[in-house]
Amino acid sequence: MHSSHRPRRPLLPPPENIRSLLAYVQELLQSHGVVDAALEASMLVEHTTGFDRTTLLCDGRRPVHQPWIDELTLFVERRLHGEPVQYIIGNAWFYGRSFAVDPHVLIPRPETELLVEAALRLLPRTNRHGARHRAVDIGTGSGVVAVTIALENPGVHLLATDVSPQALRLARANSVRHGVADAIQFCAMKSLSGLRGSFELAVSNPPYVNHETIRSLQPEVRDYEPRVALDGGADGLDVIRSLVDHSAFVLEEDGAIALEVGDGQAEAVRALLERAHVWKEIEIINDYAGIPRIVHARRETARGRH
Repeated sequence: MHSSHRPRRPLLPPPENIRSLLAYVQELLQSHGVVDAALEASMLVEHTTGFDRTTLLCDGRRPVHQPWIDELTLFVERRLHGEPVQYIIGNAWFYGRSFAVDPHVLIPRPETELLVEAALRLLPRTNRHGARHRAVDIGTGSGVVAVTIALENPGVHLLATDVSPQALRLARANSVRHGVADAIQFCAMKSLSGLRGSFELAVSNPPYVNHETIRSLQPEVRDYEPRVALDGGADGLDVIRSLVDHSAFVLEEDGAIALEVGDGQAEAVRALLERAHVWKEIEIINDYAGIPRIVHARRETARGRH
């Protein structure tokens, strides 16, 4: 790191032990308005010391080493300047598992776990004639959706696409970390229009924030997370329209689509699906805050089409 990035004076006083170190980092974050100060302080101290949360809480009299203080001082300064803690430590949790993240990908949200759960319900658990089921994850980012589906349903083979080569490299690394690299093929692709093949499921957490809303997002999101993964156009539906239009051509009859959508978009997405006249069983799922967040549907069979 360049010397200009180093603090002029230490933010952290010499603590007596890791318990007092954790308490001070939490107090410092709280005093600067960090909402989840206790959790984030624990994440930073765990990452720096290598101790898990249980050790920090139950064996807090362990002595503190100066290199930990030096590293934490830099981490805390970065956090107080707005950088998300997940980017600082290079790690985020999703569906109970640890994933590598960096500024080329979105930080996974708890709401996206609902997208995974919907996808798992839509996919059969049994294999037909010994063949693996096929699914495509569009805009895979860090790969959390594809990797989690592969882990939860070992009978699935996935194609994971993204426009970002850096995101694909990270997603591939996450698939290796979790032992499912053989179950996922990664491909640089902007849309489904050039895709050939037949899938039983298309799943996506696409960019769905409209231009105007991006300006009012929290600084941690607006200033640090990749714009290409956030910006869904003037009304936030540009990518979703493309997915609705093209996924019907790559899905088998009775295949399913599952999409994460923005606050207030679910009914508009339902209308897009209905107007396409190739979708049935359209359903909307609310997130933990009661916001309609997941929209999924099945492709009509040839007999059932209008």
